[in-house]
Amino acid sequence: QPLLAAFAMVAGTTAATAQNVQSAQRAIELGRYNEARTILRSGSNPETNFELGRLYQMRDMPDSAAFYFNRASGTTPFGQVAAGRALLAKGEVSPAEQQFDAAAKATKNKDAKVLTMIVQAYGESDSKDTGKAQAYLTTAQLVNKKDEPALMVARGDVFLHSDQGGGEAMTSFDRAITANPSYAQAYYKKGQLSVRSRNFNAARESLNKAVELDPSYAPAYRELADMYYYAGQYDLALSTFQKYIGLAEKSPATDAQYASFLYLTKKYPEALTEVNKVLVTDPK
Repeated sequence: QPLLAAFAMVAGTTAATAQNVQSAQRAIELGRYNEARTILRSGSNPETNFELGRLYQMRDMPDSAAFYFNRASGTTPFGQVAAGRALLAKGEVSPAEQQFDAAAKATKNKDAKVLTMIVQAYGESDSKDTGKAQAYLTTAQLVNKKDEPALMVARGDVFLHSDQGGGEAMTSFDRAITANPSYAQAYYKKGQLSVRSRNFNAARESLNKAVELDPSYAPAYRELADMYYYAGQYDLALSTFQKYIGLAEKSPATDAQYASFLYLTKKYPEALTEVNKVLVTDPK
């Protein structure tokens, strides 16, 4: 069960709200941001506002992210984490840490869900200051007493911001997979990192496993298409990206990337059609 949905149920939110949060989290993970926004705007409470903050952070819109995190903020540990995320989205690291410290202190550093939410806050931000995040990681792992997949993925995201970089991140994703061999997101993250490091055989293995476990995991097809592009296999890049388009949410960015793959495979009239379609939707 997704972390925040579980947290929401513990906090006493209604089952319907928890279900909406869970559905929105799933949509955000798959990059279906318009779908997630529609789900979340059907209600207005701290949990849905928190997810709207995450959504806008994923879309690199920090002001909007901070706005919704602030709407989710409050005096509870959940609200303090939200307040910290609002500050972190605006690059105010020290004030954010004060809010996270308050949330952890309120739960006596013994609530694994709160600690994991704090680690996720760092992993999903652009902050390069990961010292505090790693301290919370250590505490969360002591509380859990075993590797918890969501925490291990968050650990990987944090280390991607640090000097230790890819090595520790890859170890984290492997630990998530060991803890839960059916955790598609961990395979996707591992494959994404392998594409970045141009380890194409490992990338293909991980990304294919992600879609084997979850055939609707559209981002894995996008990464596979990028992998084939980097390898100069443009026909495979195009056919794989077409699978992504069949699953992904429609957007000008997706259509523009599709146009580039059409161009690389010398399908110039089709590429021009896509380019013009994008420019009508988004002239910039």
